Amino acid sequence: MKKLIALIMAVILCASVFAACGEKQKTVPKGLPSGSVNDDSDTETIKQFVVCDQKDIKITTKNIGYSEAGGKLTHKALYLEVKNGYKKDIEVDIIKSSVNNYMIPSDSTVKVESGKTKEFAVSFDVTKLNNSEITTFAVIEFVTSVKDSETGDVIFETKPVKVKTSAYDGFEYVSDQTGTVAYNGNRIRVVIQEIYYDEFSGQCINVLVMNNSPKNISLSLTDSKLNGKKVDPIYCSDVLARKKDVSPIAFDADIEGEQIETFTTSFTIVDSDTNKTIVKKTKPVTVKFDNEE
Repeated sequence: MKKLIALIMAVILCASVFAACGEKQKTVPKGLPSGSVNDDSDTETIKQFVVCDQKDIKITTKNIGYSEAGGKLTHKALYLEVKNGYKKDIEVDIIKSSVNNYMIPSDSTVKVESGKTKEFAVSFDVTKLNNSEITTFAVIEFVTSVKDSETGDVIFETKPVKVKTSAYDGFEYVSDQTGTVAYNGNRIRVVIQEIYYDEFSGQCINVLVMNNSPKNISLSLTDSKLNGKKVDPIYCSDVLARKKDVSPIAFDADIEGEQIETFTTSFTIVDSDTNKTIVKKTKPVTVKFDNEE
């Protein structure tokens, strides 16, 4: 439980830090929604289309704009409009989201009263965007979950929706695959990459997972050692079929003050839909890190 709380706090803190000092500030002209503001130098555009129209609930794409925090525009976001003609109040959640084929979660949700229309920003995890080196949105994919806001019952979920932006045609998809290959089989490639420093969690290690298989997968660690000592790091990666993911390995605060020099681990890979094991335990791999500045 301690580890889970620490990880949640780390994610929240990272998001707030990047929000405060990330992209340049912009202001919204009076009378215009945030999603209507575009700067052709660094903001993509999209063609509006209907995401879904069922049970008297219509969801439409609006544009690429900026999410708003503290009265200021911060990070790029996809704007959607929800028209609720359903007999009950609803809650709309964005799930299973990816940007440029990288798994980038969104915690965006909006409540829309019966008979009302709302526009809202679908923002994405800032830390994941940075670690995946994504600054341009070429293609966004997601599933929309619509629930009864009172009972929490799912009214419907859409099929995966793909939104191509003005940057899509000719966009060059380049993955940084540098690092130590920990596994390469079953059309799945796992690469342990560099150390990076999180203000709350301290030293973390990025892991790139390239899932070229037709299965949705989940990865976890087993038999891990840090500088030769057994540790129980925090790591989980959920990767949809034919998608990529960059997720960190985080450690307890008890390694504070100790520099990561070597890290040894194995991965367990399971089919996240059936919970069947794909790989029970990969061959152990040891990574040596050069900490010289």
